[in-house]
Amino acid sequence: MKIELPYGREKLALEIEDARVRGVLRSRIEEYDPGVGQEELVRQALQNPVASAPLRALARGKKHVTVIASDHTRPVPSRILMPALLSEIRRGNPEAEITILIATGCHRSTTREELREKFGDEIAQRENIVVHDCDDASMLTPLGTLPSGGECRVNRLAAKADLLVSEGFIEPHFFAGFSGGRKSVLPGVAARESVLANHCAEFIADPRARAGSLNGNPIHRDMVWAAEKAGLRFILNVVLNAQKHIIHAVAGDFVKAHEAGCRFLDGQCEAAPAPADIVVTTNGGYPLDQNIYQAVKGMTAAEATVNHGGVIVMLAKSNDGHGGEAFCRPALSSAPTCRHPRARPGRDETGSVAGADLPARPQEGEDRLSFGRGRQPGPQPAHAPRSHAERSHGARGRAARAKGRPRDRHTGRRERHRALKRPRPLLWNDRTNENDEALLRPHGGHHRRRLQTRFS
Repeated sequence: MKIELPYGREKLALEIEDARVRGVLRSRIEEYDPGVGQEELVRQALQNPVASAPLRALARGKKHVTVIASDHTRPVPSRILMPALLSEIRRGNPEAEITILIATGCHRSTTREELREKFGDEIAQRENIVVHDCDDASMLTPLGTLPSGGECRVNRLAAKADLLVSEGFIEPHFFAGFSGGRKSVLPGVAARESVLANHCAEFIADPRARAGSLNGNPIHRDMVWAAEKAGLRFILNVVLNAQKHIIHAVAGDFVKAHEAGCRFLDGQCEAAPAPADIVVTTNGGYPLDQNIYQAVKGMTAAEATVNHGGVIVMLAKSNDGHGGEAFCRPALSSAPTCRHPRARPGRDETGSVAGADLPARPQEGEDRLSFGRGRQPGPQPAHAPRSHAERSHGARGRAARAKGRPRDRHTGRRERHRALKRPRPLLWNDRTNENDEALLRPHGGHHRRRLQTRFS
């Protein structure tokens, strides 16, 4: 069997004997035909907003209008969405002073060339575009305390606008439930400490913080609170297929319209798992696989169908390097390193050249990268997950953990046992596996016990 898998702006061809392939997992979203073109879907959504007055009506009398747009890591078709939004705003108020605010979250800054590619030359040159910086205190203003207890600060261009609008796209997200909607504010235009408070290990480990899950999701709850406090009044969100074409669009109230988009998507992006010892997956190609940090989302899809002790092969171009300078460099600096033969220098979040050293191969009984429900890969410096010893023994457990040993021998045995059972990446597996394999089509992901596709 031969299959082509997205890899950056290219495709990689993979050939495997048919007898060894357990399945090629695809979702129904690839078969969905909206019946009309992309521009018409967007026009219909703007003409029929969910639980909201039309955008042109909201714009009347509003002098300062801010439109939040996704950054270079998202495949949002802004060349279609942004002209439609600007036209609607100016129909209602030709004198409106519009600022396009790029929601970088904690990502590196979007370059001028990336802005031109995203919006086209006309908008990139004519409109007032500001790129958010989560570490620039002069850009930020406090909104209060998140339901989770963290301080919430967001870009003042969003918080002080007379009308706040956002564009985006909706897809299953492995801990926020779904992307889009409220995510344009937090993490999109929030301060770094606010993002880390929301994206903490404790919340990511919560059983309700899963793909397709919004009810009771603590990460989603914080995001909704931040968007409401910032005054987000109107959204235009779309659903994309693997070719990154619009197949559905919603507009209107940031909660109700987003929920409507999630309901549409929920019935389209499932696939039955095909358990296998080796699972090959991707993050959907450019722009979703620009760094290792984003590639974690494709890995969570593979986790839903890989056997215990199996191998996940992740294809991600990662031309931007690891993409997590704030948490990756301290981890690498404290670990023994080795020069992997396939390692290449990459670029970190700041754009500087990053080294290619990788952690040394873990020894028997040591912890490995986990793709399971209890721990997820990703930025977790703000709230490290507590060990069993710390939960059971308080200060004594914390002291034991600080010294690098478990509180007692029973706890240590259980922790080592869990580490050995976790599925691990291919990085350190140099054995030939003659067992079955499974392939995941672009944007794979899981929804509780079901397999979903298309992660943001």
